Amino acid sequence: MFTRQVKQWLPGAGQYTRPAHPRVCHAGAALTEVAEVLTDDLSRTLGEPVATSGEPTPGDVVLELAPVALGAEGYTITIGSSITIRAETATGVFRGTRTLLPLMTRPELPAGTVRDWPGTPLRGLLVDVGRKYFTPGWLRDRIRELADLNMNYLHLHLSDDTGFRVESDTCPEAVSTDHYSKDELRALVEFARRRHVTVLPEIDMPGHMGALLTGREHLRLTNAHGVTAANLAAPESYALAERLLEEYLPLFPGPYWHLGADEYVIDGRYPELAREARRRHGPDATPKDLFYGFVNRTAALVRQHGKRPVIWNDEVRTDDGTVPLDQSLTIDYWSDRGPTPAELAAAGHELVNSSFAALYYVLGGMRPSQQGWHADVFDGGHVLPPELDHARVGAKLHIWCDRPEAESEDEVAAGIAEALRTTARRTW
Repeated sequence: MFTRQVKQWLPGAGQYTRPAHPRVCHAGAALTEVAEVLTDDLSRTLGEPVATSGEPTPGDVVLELAPVALGAEGYTITIGSSITIRAETATGVFRGTRTLLPLMTRPELPAGTVRDWPGTPLRGLLVDVGRKYFTPGWLRDRIRELADLNMNYLHLHLSDDTGFRVESDTCPEAVSTDHYSKDELRALVEFARRRHVTVLPEIDMPGHMGALLTGREHLRLTNAHGVTAANLAAPESYALAERLLEEYLPLFPGPYWHLGADEYVIDGRYPELAREARRRHGPDATPKDLFYGFVNRTAALVRQHGKRPVIWNDEVRTDDGTVPLDQSLTIDYWSDRGPTPAELAAAGHELVNSSFAALYYVLGGMRPSQQGWHADVFDGGHVLPPELDHARVGAKLHIWCDRPEAESEDEVAAGIAEALRTTARRTW
């Protein structure tokens, strides 16, 4: 009966018959917005106006806040002469509406009760808008898709060597021709919020800063792979990073901020890094300590704004420096290198599963290989032991635009469709 899996279905006696003009009913202001979104979506689904009412009658869809003991996003759907969605939060009720919505195309439904709840708190999609501009309309369509799949995070990779996509007071000269105004991003964040999807922003630093260093050639370093990074021997690099964070942190109200921190330049071609590391962190410090010091410093600023800082895992080691990495950092584990997920979890880090093999869709390149993959299987086949599984907060599918012109927006949307649904099933 269901278009996606639910945790429990308990059959009942009888059936629900959809009336000619179904209504959405709720009590209290806390569910007004959920009712509005459901009413709009149900009207489009059925091709006719759907009304709202506070007094339920047979055939109505009723939304209620009530104890269900299924967590913040869990819900029940009771199907009988009417349909009642109950949850302890508005988010839980909204999740229930997403399960119900496609069922309402049927004139009759068997009676019974759904009990449903997520397996992981973070279930998302990354879009690399730094290297390819995706229109706001396309992003709104992805938000609708995420919401309908009961996924709850849209990760926007806003900057890279070849593009910076946000209107800027700090670096106006670095902004790409195709970009988002701050008002457009505020509208996108609000559109997502109404659908209980959180926008997770990323401005990658101190690596992949090619676009952001436009007009600041004296701060550019380049690694062996051609990635442009900020020179951490220069105080101006720290000031620039902090100005960017102060400018954009208030724009995104979600609980996380992604610092990137991948593929930094650490080699012998830049002796000034070693000198500055020793000056800042002591006689035994290495260039990697300079990197860790930068990450810890920017992470502290993120925490001052009430958010959890996130970094990619590929530059994290335990044996290459003297500066300990901030344990409050959430590690976005995409590549099987360095410490294992279990080692990172034991050190106190939260972990997001972003497995390169299972969760990377690269324009003009690789596709996710999800056979046998589940949300608890990290890149390299790593699985956390039961006593550390609490550190696993979720998983994300990724759209990376290494060859931005290789696929159109429509081709990308079609290309990720199956993998996105698999990711949704295996994270819920």
